[in-house]
Amino acid sequence: MSVRYTRNAAAEAAPMQDETMVFHATRNQFCVLNHTAALLWEQLASPQTPEELASALQASYTEASVDGVLPDVLAALREMESLDLVTTLK
Repeated sequence: MSVRYTRNAAAEAAPMQDETMVFHATRNQFCVLNHTAALLWEQLASPQTPEELASALQASYTEASVDGVLPDVLAALREMESLDLVTTLK
């Protein structure tokens, strides 16, 4: 079974045009998510596997395949994880 990711409870978000502003209260740090990362953030309201996130992202970008967007999803998750914006559930 694949690892599931979800939002870190210490991070709060607000939409800002095509992006999303995330504030990590514990770290007292702001982060701006681009449109694509913001779509992933929306999906992370509930635990998701990278494959589920890739499928949701592909639905927004119909010209892309799930396999084609999966590396980008994994990269975004690694970045969000390094910023402590997401947590993993096993």
